[in-house]
Amino acid sequence: MTTLEQRYARILRLLPKTYQDDRAEVMLTALMDAADPGQTRPSLRETLSILVLAVRLRIAPRPASAGSGLVGQVLRRAVLVGLVAECIDAVHWDFFSSSGWGRGGGEPWFAPLEPLLLPAVILVLLLLGGRRLGRALCGLVLLVLVYQELTAASFYGPWYLFDLITTFASTGYTYNILLMLCAIVAFRSGTPALTGRRWWFAAWIGGSIAVGVAARQPGGSAAMTAVFAVGFWAMAVWSVSRARVSPVWPLALLVVVEQTLRLAFVMPGEDVGEVLRFQGITGPALAAEAVLAISALASLLFAYTDRRSRQRHVLPDAVA
Repeated sequence: MTTLEQRYARILRLLPKTYQDDRAEVMLTALMDAADPGQTRPSLRETLSILVLAVRLRIAPRPASAGSGLVGQVLRRAVLVGLVAECIDAVHWDFFSSSGWGRGGGEPWFAPLEPLLLPAVILVLLLLGGRRLGRALCGLVLLVLVYQELTAASFYGPWYLFDLITTFASTGYTYNILLMLCAIVAFRSGTPALTGRRWWFAAWIGGSIAVGVAARQPGGSAAMTAVFAVGFWAMAVWSVSRARVSPVWPLALLVVVEQTLRLAFVMPGEDVGEVLRFQGITGPALAAEAVLAISALASLLFAYTDRRSRQRHVLPDAVA
């Protein structure tokens, strides 16, 4: 095997194992036939094409395999949970702003609606099947957020970008960049339609009402703390209940809660961070995250043992 062939083979190992078994040899032959005389390494275009194919195959649904499409299913649910949380938190911010906390005197009356409008529109589009328009809107938001980060980097200097990378998703902008990027990747055309849409809308509306009512109570901060605590533990209980069925929900909820807590603890004094850091919810939130982590690991173990059990039962029949 030549050096070029070895390098092609090394890149092809990025593809899923089942795909490698079926097509890697044919792809290797095609790549070698198309190589220029004297070429010693894969071109950048070939490497990127294989990398994109590997990502697409791991995210796209593959019905032939019982455990296929796990990454895509986790990402889709994590994105939707993140968007629901963004919409609910926007209601929380709206009530505090409308009461004078955090609002500038020159802002128009519709200013509190701005953080709610975009995630709400994107959420509705993704839930109702308007994925192309929803992904386009996510791309537009992503470009704006990246532009804002680059503008900040030009003001604060190159160390700002270094700090941004090393503490990725620990600020509001980078959290939303990650959310929009995952939405664009996870909701490609051809992915299966989501079920249980009414439950997504119920969680959104119910959470918004709970936050709005809590914010209007005389002890608004304490009531808000209770609402957030109930939300964290509701996700933990749901994760435990689904751990034996599939690792999709436990992993998706763990991703969202981990990023939410990371954002809250790094950003003191801003909406959710204010509640988490200063209203006594730190312990319950971290305990809920621990439950989510344990249930996610348990769900992966259950899925692995179930797959091994099926293989042991199928193999003798196939041999016979």
